[in-house]
Amino acid sequence: FALDVLHAKPLEKENPYPWPRLPGCIAVQWASLPQAAGAAFQMHFVEDFVYDTVLHSIPEFLQYQQDFLQTDVTKGCINSFMLNNLILETDSLDPFARRLDELSVPYFVFAIEDRYALLFSFPGNEGVTLQLQSPHLSYVAPRPVEFCK
Repeated sequence: FALDVLHAKPLEKENPYPWPRLPGCIAVQWASLPQAAGAAFQMHFVEDFVYDTVLHSIPEFLQYQQDFLQTDVTKGCINSFMLNNLILETDSLDPFARRLDELSVPYFVFAIEDRYALLFSFPGNEGVTLQLQSPHLSYVAPRPVEFCK
């Protein structure tokens, strides 16, 4: 998902955690995000089989967020869990909103002073939320921030 939406590139590193995940193993995927200047920003994504077997509250939380994103975000509101996010800056939000629409991923766009923010969560891992900020937005109109009840 990060590779498709953010145009991240997988990094070929020595990786003791095979990707994709093998049964009973932890998997890690390193990716590099493109930048206009300076060193590329690196992120890594971890899949651990423990999440599926021992920590029952995590799958329940992910299901809650998944259900929320499919109904309430499309109605124009967010919840407090979405405020725990990573903020990245970009020249324009338009290409990201277009890609999210192409993938049928719900997102929320709002204004913050002199810029715009696009908030979305990763499908299949709805506990991971990104906020992209930019001074440019023409593809969609921003909405007022409202918290769902």
